[in-house]
Amino acid sequence: MLLVHLGTNGPPRAADVDAMVAAAGGARVLFLTVQVTRSWEAETNDVLRAAPGRHPNTAVVDWFAHSEGRRDWFQSDGAHLTARGGDAYAGLVGSSLPPPPAAAPPSAPSA
Repeated sequence: MLLVHLGTNGPPRAADVDAMVAAAGGARVLFLTVQVTRSWEAETNDVLRAAPGRHPNTAVVDWFAHSEGRRDWFQSDGAHLTARGGDAYAGLVGSSLPPPPAAAPPSAPSA
């Protein structure tokens, strides 16, 4: 699984997302939307939200919706997180990941 957060410093293109998915080699890819007070926020989120329509091995984790209205989660620059925001981000990411696979049973000793 690959977890990707991009677009905070500028909008990705659909071709960038497609290349990243191709580089993942069929692994599951989760894209996190952005919450950033910049002109490219909506464009970035639109590009990320379109990925599952082109790539069935992708999904979107909506940080934008999760953090909407929570200015206390962000530093004054509107991009970097406070400690509380970091905890919220980690919680959202953690809740978006599948549970780890069950441990394999120990193998029997060979005689």
